[in-house]
Amino acid sequence: MDAQVFWNVIGNYNEKTWLIQIILLILVFLAVTLSYMGKVKWAAKFALGIVNLFIGIVFFVWYGTEPIQKYFALPLYLVCGGLFIYESWHSKDDVIMKPNVIQKMLLVLYFFYPIVSMLLGNSFWQMVTYIMPCPVISLSIVVYAGYKMKNKEKHSDFISEGS
Repeated sequence: MDAQVFWNVIGNYNEKTWLIQIILLILVFLAVTLSYMGKVKWAAKFALGIVNLFIGIVFFVWYGTEPIQKYFALPLYLVCGGLFIYESWHSKDDVIMKPNVIQKMLLVLYFFYPIVSMLLGNSFWQMVTYIMPCPVISLSIVVYAGYKMKNKEKHSDFISEGS
């Protein structure tokens, strides 16, 4: 993929979706906060599912221009989004633990995405924001790593029920 084509996709996406990105960012932060506080344990998984689906459909289908975006990245984000929503529904009582040192460092790196993009000479519209593929999947991995069950017990129960 040509670098200029890549930055043009980002610029077009940011220009047309900045308001939705702000709304989704607020949704994610509220959901993660509610989950960490134990108020709505499943909220972080659900919000990350919605955001991953949004990235898949909007970033890769509507604004994506390259075959790799449509045939490789799109299915991955749709599967991630679907799995997060599935997990939020089927593991409602799964508790998210406080971030450990590594997770805290990765969360700090998540917050640096736009700053690094600016340091590389990109300006808004053509810069990496928080609701874009790499930052979203990074945040998704960090938050999901904090959940206690990781679906291990669920799989063994499911397999023994099906036998």
